[in-house]
Amino acid sequence: MTTKSLTRLAKDKWGNTHEVHAHWILKNNWEFYQIEPADEFGVVFGYMTNCDYPEFGSQHTAELNDNKASYCKGFTLWDIAPPIGWEWLEKEDE
Repeated sequence: MTTKSLTRLAKDKWGNTHEVHAHWILKNNWEFYQIEPADEFGVVFGYMTNCDYPEFGSQHTAELNDNKASYCKGFTLWDIAPPIGWEWLEKEDE
């Protein structure tokens, strides 16, 4: 039996693989999937969805935290759905 990791692997709708480190739901219901570790300034790169034009981009963690309705990382990433059109690469029962 494999244990759950602290990050999740996802495949986007274009076939690219990403490692999801954290997930924010913002007060406006947008979702940000962090797909790279934070840099030394607290800037993270990820995928923003549930907005008019879903896109990849950078955000500062302070701004994300100031506007968050929900946040998860680590093992709790196994409790969320991937972005629309994406899929988790690990089995849910791992």
